[in-house]
Amino acid sequence: MPDTPTGLIPILATPFTADGELDLPSLRSLVEFQLSCGVEGLAVFGMASEGSR
Repeated sequence: MPDTPTGLIPILATPFTADGELDLPSLRSLVEFQLSCGVEGLAVFGMASEGSR
């Protein structure tokens, strides 16, 4: 049986540029910040609509 996460798994915000493109430098910064805080994992496309973008 796989390990079950027991810590924090925040929904990661998806940053966009003013042009509506994915802001990769900001996304990297957000991921690195979350990981430095010791999260167990990251959830993407939580309950928001950015998945279609």
